[in-house]
Amino acid sequence: MSSTRNPRASDQRRERFIRYFPGSSSATEAAIKAGYSAKSAHVAASRLLKIDKVRAAIDAANLAAAQACGITRERTLQELGRVAYSDVRALLDADGNVKPIHALSLDEAAQIAGIEVETVVEREEGDDETSGTVTTTTVKKIRRWDKVRALQAAIGVLGLNKQADPAAGTARLAITIVPWDKNRPLARRSDLQASVPTVHVFGEDDR
Repeated sequence: MSSTRNPRASDQRRERFIRYFPGSSSATEAAIKAGYSAKSAHVAASRLLKIDKVRAAIDAANLAAAQACGITRERTLQELGRVAYSDVRALLDADGNVKPIHALSLDEAAQIAGIEVETVVEREEGDDETSGTVTTTTVKKIRRWDKVRALQAAIGVLGLNKQADPAAGTARLAITIVPWDKNRPLARRSDLQASVPTVHVFGEDDR
């Protein structure tokens, strides 16, 4: 008795793989959910991802899921720009105190990765147990997103890190981020040598 392969069953597993892929932690997991055995799931997933139609369907599913969650190209670039062009002075009032979080604009709040609040209570004893002075001090520590990395990402989006094409006879202005090292003389840095006009931005992480 000979066994024949069921094309319909194979198509159904492929469709389930596409459906489960966006919510799975790996392609292998998606293949197992689709009905492939745990032993063959890795190989099956690798094979499926090499099929153009499957890859295109997964990309379309990922895009649809992102749009349903409000994740768009424009919004993503806007958030990147908020960090890349952030200014710490916007977080402080005229007296140098940290602004209340509810008073920050969307642009100002986007640069904040976290806020630590520490309350310090100091008591100065008086003549008896019921007298004395209690002083409460609140200390806020603001941790900002890495501005240098955001700038690097923005440079990549704009294509400003690409070199010139000698064959085309064109020159392109290249921008690179060079970590600052005060112990290394600027004139000796080999990474400043370039065959095209280059703007080098020196800076440290805000971490």
